[in-house]
Formats: sequence, C-alpha cells, structure tokens
Amino acid sequence: MAYEQKEWENRQAQYPSRRKLVETGIADTYDIERVEGKVTVPGNAFDADNMNDLENRIKSAFDGLKDSEINVVDQAGDFTSEKLDGVLHELFTFASSGKSAIADAIGETRNGAASSSESFSQLASRIENDKASYYWADIDYEDENINFSKTINYEIDFGFTPAIVFVENLTFSITTSALSLVYVRHAIFASNVATEIEAADESAGSNVTVGIDNVSKNGFSITFNLDPGVSIVHVYGSGKLRVWALG
Repeated sequence: MAYEQKEWENRQAQYPSRRKLVETGIADTYDIERVEGKVTVPGNAFDADNMNDLENRIKSAFDGLKDSEINVVDQAGDFTSEKLDGVLHELFTFASSGKSAIADAIGETRNGAASSSESFSQLASRIENDKASYYWADIDYEDENINFSKTINYEIDFGFTPAIVFVENLTFSITTSALSLVYVRHAIFASNVATEIEAADESAGSNVTVGIDNVSKNGFSITFNLDPGVSIVHVYGSGKLRVWALG
C-alpha cells in the first residue's frame, strides 16, 4: 500500500498571536484565552488524533511496501536495475556465479568434488585443506656429525600443509662402536614412515632409525635415532636434498 500523503494547513486568523489573560480568582494566577479575531483557516491541530493518524499511515505504507517499488540510488553505477528487487537479483546472480567459478576451479578433492551450493567459507576450507597440492625443491644441507639422537630442522615455504613429504639424496655414513662402517647413498625417506637402517650385520643393536616429522606449511624435520652400538652418523652436505611434498 502506497503512503497516503496529507496536506497540512497552518491556522490563519485576523490576530493569530493575540491572547487575553482571564482572572481565575487566585492571586497572580490567570488563564490564557485566544482573541484572534476572525479565523479564516482552522488549520490542523498538533494533537494525538493527528499524530496517531500519521503513525498509522506510515505503518500501512511500510507493511505493504514491495521491493519492486523501492528506488535505489546507485551513485557508483554498479547495477543496471533501478529498483531494489532488481539490485538484489543482480547481487545474488553475481555471488552465485562467483561460487560456481570457484567450485569449478577447485574441482575434485580428497573429500569429493566442490559444489556451488557450499558457502564461501566451506569453499575456502577446501582450498586450504582438501585440494591436492604438489611441491618439490632442491635444498642445501650441511655436513653434520651426529653422536646422539638428533633432529635437524629444514625451513621451506610449501604454501600448504603437506600430507606426506619425501626426501631423497640424503647421503650419510654410519660408524659402529666396533668401527664397522656402512655408507648410505641417495637414501629416500618419507614422513609418517620411520626407516630403520642396520649398520652392520655382525654388530647387535647397531641400528639407526631415520624419520621425517614436524611437517608444516613452513618446513619439516629429519630425526636420527641412534642405537647404543652406533658411535657416529656423518651426514655429507656436498649435494642437495630433493624434497617432494604432496597435499
């Protein structure tokens, strides 16, 4: 229902401001009485009836208002429609098309295909956590003598949190307390899998366990755990580590 506009009128009289003091019988107390002369236009009184009528007309207009009847002032020129219903439709279409494009770009993930019916936060979570990602790099590593168990940290900006990390070309030698030496060249290790290397068949308890852990977006660690029969592990830093990461 459209708003019903009312034309308000001022009161018009011969002497609009003239008033008379009327004695009340109480000392220094008077009533005020209009003595305007001839009243030509009574005008609209500022009273409860008129104010309640104004409230009701405003409420009726808002209760029956349709979005197709509301004009939108688009100062930036972002929309083609001039009515609220058209602007809302354009916004919905824009958002829906955007989600469809994002879902199509994500495609299949380890938790199924992305869908435009998902919220933006759900699609963002898929990009962060579900999408299979791949990374590889060659990194330098230094000579290292390890007499006890040790963790060596490597910083890499993977850009995602890998589900598994492979490291190859890690070259080192193992010397047992019996001076028996084993040379391990271009070994491959994977995160979540601890690899035990037997240093010497004849030396009981002379093993080294190598594992990759502490995997994050920012790198990983290689941990050497030495059995008592191993006197030293020497890591040769002349080459480069080939690091593979899968998200």
